[in-house]
Amino acid sequence: MLLNINVKNFLLIEELNLDLEPGLIAITGETGAGKSMLVSAILYCLGDKNSNAIRLGKEFCSVTLTLSMSDEIIRF
Repeated sequence: MLLNINVKNFLLIEELNLDLEPGLIAITGETGAGKSMLVSAILYCLGDKNSNAIRLGKEFCSVTLTLSMSDEIIRF
């Protein structure tokens, strides 16, 4: 389960630290709110490297995910 996402200098996101509650299954918002950018950041952290991921004018970007794993997933 995704517990936290921390993003710095990724695309248009300068800095974001988002704690997610257990049981969250959807992220909603208006057009242009950044939902797709958040998904892109998660995919980037999981290995989908986007050569244009660094925010314009910055030298680096970072995306950190904090996950919890059940015993069943660990055994798998």
